[in-house]
Amino acid sequence: MDNMYATIDILQEALLRKMGDEVELIFQYGSRIHGTPHKFSDVDISWVPAHETTWESITVIVDGILYDFYPIHWSHVERVVEFSDVSSSVLLNHRILYQRTNAAGERLATLATRLRALQHPEARPEMLRRAIQHLRHTCRVTNSPRSTC
Repeated sequence: MDNMYATIDILQEALLRKMGDEVELIFQYGSRIHGTPHKFSDVDISWVPAHETTWESITVIVDGILYDFYPIHWSHVERVVEFSDVSSSVLLNHRILYQRTNAAGERLATLATRLRALQHPEARPEMLRRAIQHLRHTCRVTNSPRSTC
């Protein structure tokens, strides 16, 4: 486990050295945060770039463990909260490793709070509305016959 944290630190330092102020936030998520890793679990780490056009990533294997260190833009995180993306575990279970400013950490926390609020029973009408909206969008995109949608 200590080797894993040492590797995370080295990768984080390399990214910060290369990208500098382009790095808004770095966070870890996945089975190792949940406490449910298995022998094939990777280490999931994402970073939020300041600009939507930045796509630098690092993927390495150290001691048989895959470290996947890739960008996730604020627009993607926003889509998760709107349920336009299914990666909600990224927001619900994460650990911030670095934040350039307090505002970046607060932004992620606010988005996670919005997502958690949608999991409460009183949010059911809103979730149904969103589900229907996604179904209609899928039907339009796939040109499905009205009878199957």
